[in-house]
Amino acid sequence: MKQFLQILFAVFLLAYGGKTGLLKAHTNEPLSRILVIQSYTENLVTYSTFSHIIAEKLQRKGIPATIQTFFLDSERYNEVQENARMYHYLDSIQGWNPDIIIVNDDQATYTLMACGHPLGKTKPVVFSGVNFPNWELLKQHPNFTGFWNKPNYMKTIELIEKLYGPSNILFFKHPRFMSRESFKTIQEEVRGTGRTIRIGLYHQKRDEYQEDICPGEPGKSVLYTTETSYLSAKGLVAIFQNKPYTTCLQIILDFDVLTIGRLANVPNFTVINNGFNDGKGIIGGYFTTLDIQSDIVSERVAAILKGASPSDYTIAESPKVYAFDWNEMQRFNIKASDLPSDSVIYNQPFHERYHRLMVTGSLLFILLVIYIIAQLFIMYKREYRRKKQIQINLINERRFLKLALEGGGNTYAWKFENGLFIFEQDFFVANHIPPQKMSLDDMLRVTHPDDQEDLKSHINNISSGIWDETTIQCRFKFSGEEYSWWELRYNREDDKTESDQMVIGLCLNIQSFKEKEQKLIILQEKADESNKMKSAFLANMSHEIRTPLNAIVGFSNLLQEEKDLTDEEKELFKETINKNSNLLLKLINDILELSRIESGRMTFSFDTFRLNELIEEIYQTHLVLVSASIRFIIDIPETTVYVHVDRFRFTQIITNFINNAVKFTQKGYIKIGYEYNATDKQASIYVEDTGIGMSANALNKINDYPHNVLL
Repeated sequence: MKQFLQILFAVFLLAYGGKTGLLKAHTNEPLSRILVIQSYTENLVTYSTFSHIIAEKLQRKGIPATIQTFFLDSERYNEVQENARMYHYLDSIQGWNPDIIIVNDDQATYTLMACGHPLGKTKPVVFSGVNFPNWELLKQHPNFTGFWNKPNYMKTIELIEKLYGPSNILFFKHPRFMSRESFKTIQEEVRGTGRTIRIGLYHQKRDEYQEDICPGEPGKSVLYTTETSYLSAKGLVAIFQNKPYTTCLQIILDFDVLTIGRLANVPNFTVINNGFNDGKGIIGGYFTTLDIQSDIVSERVAAILKGASPSDYTIAESPKVYAFDWNEMQRFNIKASDLPSDSVIYNQPFHERYHRLMVTGSLLFILLVIYIIAQLFIMYKREYRRKKQIQINLINERRFLKLALEGGGNTYAWKFENGLFIFEQDFFVANHIPPQKMSLDDMLRVTHPDDQEDLKSHINNISSGIWDETTIQCRFKFSGEEYSWWELRYNREDDKTESDQMVIGLCLNIQSFKEKEQKLIILQEKADESNKMKSAFLANMSHEIRTPLNAIVGFSNLLQEEKDLTDEEKELFKETINKNSNLLLKLINDILELSRIESGRMTFSFDTFRLNELIEEIYQTHLVLVSASIRFIIDIPETTVYVHVDRFRFTQIITNFINNAVKFTQKGYIKIGYEYNATDKQASIYVEDTGIGMSANALNKINDYPHNVLL
């Protein structure tokens, strides 16, 4: 159960973290400016939550937005006043400059087009909740797109008849355009179905009202209608006395009708979402819910904000569902089983929504409990047999352990229990100390200072359950003499239910092993160092020998192949060959003095030389070795400078620089020369090239070597 709760908590954190991460991922996105225009007042809950829902859905689509909402309050003003209000408001927010406009219901959509403001003609507009679109005006506004909420009165009438059979249905109308269009549509849908539409209230004198405007058949539903403007508030309530009507039907948004819905003693159905799930007494019907409306509008708005054009979409009819309010269903004793199978029920309690699932879950839970009890009983029997076998094995293991300890002179048993180290008797005899129980502090006092923290940490970790078993090597001074190496091997008891568990183990004296180990380490280090020195020597010699050999071979070939050489050139080439032969001979002598190199000592022979001659000799030696694609330049001052150096070692150093320059230069030049500072009496010798340069690591090592020659 504990693991299940941990997994559930982890899933919750992952889900919450994912959601938070999604929201945070878009915090740096620019905010889209959205204007929402509502036809009526903010007193409607659907209006007050619409903007919030739209903003939330756009956020999930990766579009953070700031929203302003304007309430047209069309019930209060006439058409001229509405147009003026709309124009004035749009004019006041031109500085804010919305990216897109969302319009709700017929009045706001029509007024936005009719007021003639530039924002209504230039900005993308998405409308919804429009029952009777003004198609002529829409043709003149290609920046408009949206959803036609075509009312389906017949579906809701059939729903009423499904619940109550043939019914007396009351609906209200008034002289406004929306009501006239709704009334005309109802007549078109009802005509020919056998149902009757009658102007006038039930039980009124026939000669006070017109005849049935849509005669029907006996035994079928009758729809009654009148205008609320003809009735006082008291009269509106009085018409429901004695229940003359089966139900009421809201065909348009009428605030008088919304008031009646809360007071009426009959169910109130609707074909629009205004007032539904709003505490207005509306039980439900067949219409586009606020959830559906916000989904389709946010989808269209997101597409346009991401670059789509309103003209890319045709005006579509919004989807509809059967939707009901659970609280109103309880008020009029309507069961969920009486509703269409695909109905959506709002405010339904969890135990009602998932009643069947909860019953099934309860049965499964009872079966699970029975299964767990049975499994626990089986496990108990198995555990009883297992413990009995363990006791037998433990007796045998103790016998074998005793024999093993008796055969090992430097191995002793110990345990750590209740904060005390307890060693066996032979341990104290071997170390010539009196038997005693030692606390952790006592052990630390006889522990080498460098090992105290390690020992303390190991004991604390194994006591707290971090390790089940491990080993540690420490230096102890048990007998009061010198420190010696010991290895502690230990583990905890298998029973982890006890808060203070016993640690048991073996104590081995490994001093002889440590001494042998240290000798092996020293020998290994010497072998590694010797190997490195030999490798470095061989690499250096191969590099050093190659330079004079190349010069000897190069100038010998020139003497043999070139027929037009002057006597001076031949003499110069011979002299160069002789000098490099001597250099090669010196290198061979160094190889023969390997024993002195391995000891880290080399001999030097210093003398005084003209620096210009040394540089010139090195230049002539490498002149024929440098690739023809590279210019080899010598740049030395005319000043006579003398240096006191080992000529051979000096030549080696400069040669190494030149060889490296040749190796890493593909084109350009290589220049050898020096600069002389008469004040400090220092000559700075350099080899400059246009190659790839030196790595940062190599540059850091330059100052480790002397690079100036003192005169």
